[in-house]
Amino acid sequence: MLQAGWQARAAGWFTMPVAPGALGVITLSTATSHSAAGTGRSTAHVGLRINTVETLVCELTGKKDEGYRDRTATTSLGYLMPDKRWREWDVSGATATVVAQTMSEAVERFAVGHLTWLAKDVDALADAVRASAAWGQATGWARLVVLLATAGRVEQASTVLKERLREVTGRTDGAADDVRQVAERLSVWLPSVSV
Repeated sequence: MLQAGWQARAAGWFTMPVAPGALGVITLSTATSHSAAGTGRSTAHVGLRINTVETLVCELTGKKDEGYRDRTATTSLGYLMPDKRWREWDVSGATATVVAQTMSEAVERFAVGHLTWLAKDVDALADAVRASAAWGQATGWARLVVLLATAGRVEQASTVLKERLREVTGRTDGAADDVRQVAERLSVWLPSVSV
């Protein structure tokens, strides 16, 4: 990864600019539960951080901006590969070097182009935001509202906001309360967005 221009961050985290204001983020993880001693299964997650979107989302949701850890869209590397499925690699002391090389090559072959494309295509990025694991959380759908509004699509952003509020109508749980609080902040912010 380092030879391909990725910068090592925290353990298992790598970043690389893919477009102005857009940071590609690769997260590698290894699980050892249900594996024989000295072995594990590794996977890679591919993320894109649009700096202006994440800064505004954090500001509007009251969340601390954690830099490269806050990603606008994420997916598993396996879903970008030809068979488009969850993908794990078996790792042991004997295979670690080969697996690292294979994963690095897969990142270069399948993730870099994907991230560059997302950074340039608002519609594709909007779809990726909806497909991200964080979509169900307040910050997840707030990302789509902010992305659309900052791309000059304020009406679409407003529609997403209204749809999300309809989904929690009548609910009294904490997640629904979070949606309403974030929606209120976004409602105040949206009219101020210049198009």
